[in-house]
Amino acid sequence: PNKLGCSVLSKVLSSDELCEKVYEEIKNHMQVLTNKTTIFRNALEELNIKTFPHTNGFFLSIPVEDPENVALTLSRNGVYLTTVEGGIRVAISGVPSYRLKELAEKIDYFK
Repeated sequence: PNKLGCSVLSKVLSSDELCEKVYEEIKNHMQVLTNKTTIFRNALEELNIKTFPHTNGFFLSIPVEDPENVALTLSRNGVYLTTVEGGIRVAISGVPSYRLKELAEKIDYFK
């Protein structure tokens, strides 16, 4: 095991104050992710782009006819996605909030 990592974790877990700070940071990151999901889903809805069922998380998947071709075409235009069966998967966690609408528009154009 990583001695430094274990040492830090042990220190955090032994302090109520540090635990609270960690939980607050996690809560803030989860809220950012929730906000990004809302922004992206709204942008997709405006373009009549459907998504696979999604409750929460780092990724959102979109059904497309030819996932490999769509992903390749988008990659040639600076958008890097992964494919899933019957669609493409977007890592919304790695996209700044202000670029999510633009991303939805690119997906719409190339799908």
